[in-house]
Amino acid sequence: MTERAVNRLVRFFLLLVFGTIVSFGYSQTNSLRKKISISVKNERIETVLYRISKAADFNFSYNSDIVPLDSVVSLNIVNTEVVKILNTMLGEEYSYKIAGRHVIIVRKNNSRQNKGEKTTYTITGFVYDRETGERITRATVYDLNKLESALSDSMGQFRIKVTPRADYIGLGISRKEYLDTIIYIRPTEKNNININLKRKEEHLERMMPKGINPLAYNNVDNLSIVKDIVSEEMMIHANNIDISENSIGQISILPNIGTNMKISGAMVNRVSVNLFAGYSGGVRGVEMGGFINIIKNNVEGVQMAGFGNITGKNTNGVQMAGFFNNNRGKVKGLQMAGFSNTGFDTIQGVQLAGFCNILNGNMNGLQLSGFTNIVTKDVEAIQITGFTNLALGNCKGMQMAGFANYVERNNSGLQVSGFSNVVMQNNKGSQIAGFANYTRGDQDGAQISGFLNYAKRVNGFRFAAINVADTVSGLSIGLINFVRKGYFAFGSSYDEISAGNLTFMMGSYKFYNIFGIMKRLAPNSETWGITYGVGGIFRARKKVFYNIDFIDTQFFQYKKIERKDCSKMQLATNINIRLYKKLSINAGPTLNTFMTDNLDTALQDYVTDIAPHIFYDDRFLSVRFQMWFGWTAGLKLDI
Repeated sequence: MTERAVNRLVRFFLLLVFGTIVSFGYSQTNSLRKKISISVKNERIETVLYRISKAADFNFSYNSDIVPLDSVVSLNIVNTEVVKILNTMLGEEYSYKIAGRHVIIVRKNNSRQNKGEKTTYTITGFVYDRETGERITRATVYDLNKLESALSDSMGQFRIKVTPRADYIGLGISRKEYLDTIIYIRPTEKNNININLKRKEEHLERMMPKGINPLAYNNVDNLSIVKDIVSEEMMIHANNIDISENSIGQISILPNIGTNMKISGAMVNRVSVNLFAGYSGGVRGVEMGGFINIIKNNVEGVQMAGFGNITGKNTNGVQMAGFFNNNRGKVKGLQMAGFSNTGFDTIQGVQLAGFCNILNGNMNGLQLSGFTNIVTKDVEAIQITGFTNLALGNCKGMQMAGFANYVERNNSGLQVSGFSNVVMQNNKGSQIAGFANYTRGDQDGAQISGFLNYAKRVNGFRFAAINVADTVSGLSIGLINFVRKGYFAFGSSYDEISAGNLTFMMGSYKFYNIFGIMKRLAPNSETWGITYGVGGIFRARKKVFYNIDFIDTQFFQYKKIERKDCSKMQLATNINIRLYKKLSINAGPTLNTFMTDNLDTALQDYVTDIAPHIFYDDRFLSVRFQMWFGWTAGLKLDI
């Protein structure tokens, strides 16, 4: 079966499929239904047509042999549709066809149709540059009424077969660097014509900004998968023809086997059904593809494919694919794919993918994926993924990831991850991570992690094993708190068990860590210990402060350092009086709890020796508890 026969069969099937959905058909009324006002007196029709085209913002195309241009008319019409004005001026014997911004005038009475004749003519000729006279290669020549098309060869020659529906054949001639041209010819047995095209005005090419992924500016025709499916001739036709034709729809098996034939890349369809793959100029309605849909320009409506959708410009609606969606313009709506969604401009809406969402632009909406979400610019949305979220601009919203969240600039919102959250500039929001939170700039909000929190300046609550900051104006709770411009002090004290204590404190005034060692100063004592604790210091008056410390001391003896189940927990409240700028004395009461392994009989004398003035002595399982009130006094030097 020949290609032409297949196309005819597909066309017949299209009529059957779409016969019940005429309401979806494209109505060629965008220009003809515009309302204008015009007042002329004894003006030539040619002049009136020019004035109508200027008022309605389109161009007329017609054969001067069929339109009485020299006839004179008088009109005084207010706020009336263009088509009614034309019917008033020209009568009912003309019909009008829309081709982009062109309104083509044709005569209704058709002697060939009346006679039932369907003669096919071959039209040949050359395409020339009007200014230079050079022959133009790769120019598209196509029949306006049907979809036959041809390309001029290396010598600028073309050959096209057409079956006219009227006494005249309308041909469109397009080349990417030239103005579109429409001509009418009367078919004869020998049709040989020469066509002159006028070159478009040259404009300086826009320079591509450095640092931007060049893929963002690629035409869909440059993609490998498109090159494998769509023929070069179809791509040339699509690039040449600026006048996009509108169609009720198409059915295609492959891009070059379908109702729109080789110029499908210049057609905008209301309904498109691609049994395997399709290639169109655009969609304003619904497109369904068994394998892949390729749209050169815009999609307005719904696009569904078993494998993938590729859109060259903007999408306003829904894209659904079994594997991927690739959109090279703006998206407003929903992208949903089994594997990935890729966008090369802004998205306002929702991206859902089984593996990843990648956007080279701004995101406003929701991103949800199984593995990763990547946005190269600003995010004002919710990002949820199983592994990692990346926002390479500012982020305002929420990021949730199984592993990590990353924001290249400022973040405003919530970050939650299983491992880490990273903000490379300032963060106004909370960070919750299983391992670490990192904010390179200022942190205004909570930081909670299992191991490490870092920020430059902190205003908020922090909880982690290690907290690091430059300055802190909130509360940081951790085993180690390091604040470069925070609280640092050395202390020396003595207490009721004749113990000398040397301690080092660091963190913030509201919460600091205490590290130290102690030694019993009693005669013949071999008892010593290691101290760790936390505390806070607060101003009472100008030179008077009070602190509350909670300290744990693990006791050892020189000969029995292996003893590990002997410790004292102490709650101390001290009054600090500043003597000099950084030196102060302190004293205050303490509440002490001493715990030992009750099963180790060798510890009994040791326990009795350490714990004085006991008011509570009891046992719970294998642990002995002793409690007493005590005191402490010492010196403290701030550094």
